[in-house]
Amino acid sequence: MIEESKSLSLTYDISNVSQKLFHRINDFHVFVLYNQSNDFSKYYNPLEYNIEKLKGKLINEYIFPKVESETFIVWDRSYKENKKLFSMLRLKARNEVVLRVTEYLIANFLNKYEHYLVASWKNNPEIKWGLLKKLFIRFESLIRNDTFLSDERVWEDFIEWFKPYLIEGTLNEMVETYGYHQLVVMNTEELNNLFIGKMNGKLAEDNDFMRGFIKIVNTYVEDWVNRIIEFPELQNMTIEDIFSKFKIDIELNLFFKKQVQLENLFVMSNAVYQTVKESISNQHFTYKSREDWPEAVLNNSSIKGRVQFIPHDTSGIVDKVQFKKMREYAESLSEIDVDVYDILCSFYLDKSRHSNDTVEISIDDFLAKRGLKPKLSGNGRRGGYEQNQRTQILKSLSIIQSLWIDIEEVLVYKRSKPVRESLQGRAFIFNDLNNEPLHLEKHSLKDKFLVKIGKAFIEFLYGSGRQVKLLPIKVLEYDPYREMWEKKLIRYLSWRWRTQARNGSYLQPHKINTLLMKIGFQTENRTPSRVRDRIENALDVLQEDGMIASWQYEMWDESITLKKGWLDLWKSTSVFITPPKAVIKHYQPLERKQTNSKRKQTLSLSNPTDEITEDIGEKIKHLRHNLQLTLQQAADEIELSVSYLSNIERGIKIPSAKVMDRIIRWLNVYSRN
Repeated sequence: MIEESKSLSLTYDISNVSQKLFHRINDFHVFVLYNQSNDFSKYYNPLEYNIEKLKGKLINEYIFPKVESETFIVWDRSYKENKKLFSMLRLKARNEVVLRVTEYLIANFLNKYEHYLVASWKNNPEIKWGLLKKLFIRFESLIRNDTFLSDERVWEDFIEWFKPYLIEGTLNEMVETYGYHQLVVMNTEELNNLFIGKMNGKLAEDNDFMRGFIKIVNTYVEDWVNRIIEFPELQNMTIEDIFSKFKIDIELNLFFKKQVQLENLFVMSNAVYQTVKESISNQHFTYKSREDWPEAVLNNSSIKGRVQFIPHDTSGIVDKVQFKKMREYAESLSEIDVDVYDILCSFYLDKSRHSNDTVEISIDDFLAKRGLKPKLSGNGRRGGYEQNQRTQILKSLSIIQSLWIDIEEVLVYKRSKPVRESLQGRAFIFNDLNNEPLHLEKHSLKDKFLVKIGKAFIEFLYGSGRQVKLLPIKVLEYDPYREMWEKKLIRYLSWRWRTQARNGSYLQPHKINTLLMKIGFQTENRTPSRVRDRIENALDVLQEDGMIASWQYEMWDESITLKKGWLDLWKSTSVFITPPKAVIKHYQPLERKQTNSKRKQTLSLSNPTDEITEDIGEKIKHLRHNLQLTLQQAADEIELSVSYLSNIERGIKIPSAKVMDRIIRWLNVYSRN
């Protein structure tokens, strides 16, 4: 048994008037006969099962509804004379309680996990019923056999607990009807006969009395449910554990895919996008004079260049006002700007089908993605988001619009080979709905606008150069000031996991000094213990929120903290930070890419007329026409010559295994969208 039985620390006070009559009432037993069958058959029949009604139990915080039933009492002596019959009735009533508790546990499960399963349930409803059936069997068995409800004393305590409510309610009505003094002078038999008649009448006909009875029963059973939910077996159970233990026939990959889509944004992970983001987050922009554009130097092993704040419209004369505005942008950067930067990228990747596409967005889309709720309208009050919330987003978009990226050298993959190139251009281009250049600062807070990818990023959106990572949506909900460390850490870690995905090297340790540098924190003149506590607390928060699976020091001797200058030693140590299981599963195809490529090559060489090649030309042509791409544009993306691609489309050429692999990856990118 998981937990020893213990009585609920709730009491029911008896009024002074009723107390003098209370002890003259003989012992009795309460029985509830439910008119509906409690053989749980509805869990096997989807037509009789209402999930929304079940989840309503959580919303309304009740376990026992008002259902058709018959409640009555019998004296203890009658119970003993017909013990076999009444024991069967009592067992049936207990089964109903177990059913209600089981339903509540299933409702709790659905509330937690159903949004992950909607995709698989929609087209395969038998999965839903199979899951519910097995959940019920497991939870019902747990309640009956492994909890305190398997102890007879718990049920006896339960019965004795609600008896005072029944007695007092009935006695109070008797006092009002007959008067206290008349009841006192009655002999015990007369008093009890009157009592049982009134009691059964109230149970059968007094709706207010029954609602009160159900309410106190719910209060008691609610305590049972809360204690059962806290059992380690339920607390530590993940969705994958549930599928595994219950042997539920469901495609786990579908679940993890849906989980990833619900819990993450898809954003670019190339070196240009990442270093620009870090420059904004850590406020790296400086200027030498009032007539210099603020700039941040981008210089590491994979990129050399700079990002500047330059007005998006410099066709006219550049004046002091523009320089001042760009300096204000550089000096006012915050984590909200970084959030908007990621949301903008995510929206574009989600809504566009091709790198030349333009997508339509509104400012309210950004607020919704950050988890902010619009105010409800009514009572003369306008609904929607606050003006200051929209203004903040508009300012962040204006900052992003002013970014000018000038890259001297960066690694770009073309035809699956690394090439060093120079890039120059905007991060994103903003237009109005007429596709004319948009001045965001003058833009209406409620009007939609158009966005397309800028030249600085376009090389990283197709072909072998495409680089996209997962970023937890939760990062947008963290407070940009109080939870700044958590925001910065998970942004960096999510990028590192993407770079580690190809080799599956997620257990590469992270230097503490690197983590501090990436979040832009300087330890000089800081209290060492506070610095350490802050980063450890941030990692704990990320683990509790499911952003990371676990973390621990690689090698650390706590006695080092007793030495003078231990901060430098601590900064040089490393920590292991494990990504969530769903993230690892999402990146697994990248890890297996080389093996899969070889396998496809072998198959293609041994069987050049394989089924997949038969209509590959038609598939390319169909997708190309849907995307409104020229042969040259498609050839550039697949990294082929125009003539070779044209011959494949017309069925004149059968692609080699290596080319076929490229074509399939290109088709898959757009089929996912």
